[in-house]
Amino acid sequence: MAAAQVPGDAVHLLEVRSIKRAALPIVLIIVGLLGLYMIFHGLSAGKVPGNTEQVSPPSPTNSTSSPEDLWQQGVSYQFGHGVPEDFDRAVSLYRQSAEHGFAHGQAALGIMYQFGHGVPQDYSEAVKWFQKAADQNLAEGQSLLGVMYQFGHGVPQDYQKAVELYRKSAEQGFAEGETNLGIMYEWGHGVKQDYKEAAKWYKKAADQGFTRGVYFLGNLYLHGHGVPTDRKRAISLFEQAASQDSPEAKEALKSLQVNKHSSP
Repeated sequence: MAAAQVPGDAVHLLEVRSIKRAALPIVLIIVGLLGLYMIFHGLSAGKVPGNTEQVSPPSPTNSTSSPEDLWQQGVSYQFGHGVPEDFDRAVSLYRQSAEHGFAHGQAALGIMYQFGHGVPQDYSEAVKWFQKAADQNLAEGQSLLGVMYQFGHGVPQDYQKAVELYRKSAEQGFAEGETNLGIMYEWGHGVKQDYKEAAKWYKKAADQGFTRGVYFLGNLYLHGHGVPTDRKRAISLFEQAASQDSPEAKEALKSLQVNKHSSP
């Protein structure tokens, strides 16, 4: 699915300031924003799951363009890949792709409505397109829709529905869905709190090299939740996530270094 880079202001919102277990609402807001950012970022790379090829600069749109071609052209216009950046043009292309039933186009159009890029921000419209993608069993669409239900954006807040969607996404091996499902188990939202189950899903995401999964698994090892307390393992995971440019992992390592120096 197409995901895009979030503007700098949004990226700053994703910073986690401490490895200490922050107040629940703050953690969940950060998690939600980061989750959308990661999916959005994946879309910007123009990758279809299972396809490592980058989207090529668009060829002129014509009446024979396939829904996938339209989506790929939309990605190029959204991010200025080989053409001037043009959100309006990207939305037009995504809409054509989406209206032809292409799930990645539907998810991409939903994200444009989610962030208000090229269209007025409209959570309800975002939900509509995420739902269409999810109905086609697109793992990214399921995870995106789950975020909307988790935070009550465009739909009534419903943790159980969010868990259902995250599980569908996770069971397809989508790392974002695995991580989001782990979060629900860690915090007991929509399911009984179960740190071991959280660790299981974080590990699945971490085994794919997914940054958030790596970081959250490290946190469980640091605090001994669902896994044995293992500071060395936690630091190793934080270092891995930090090498993938995770701001919260970098803060975790700084905090651990400070604590190490301040220990008797």
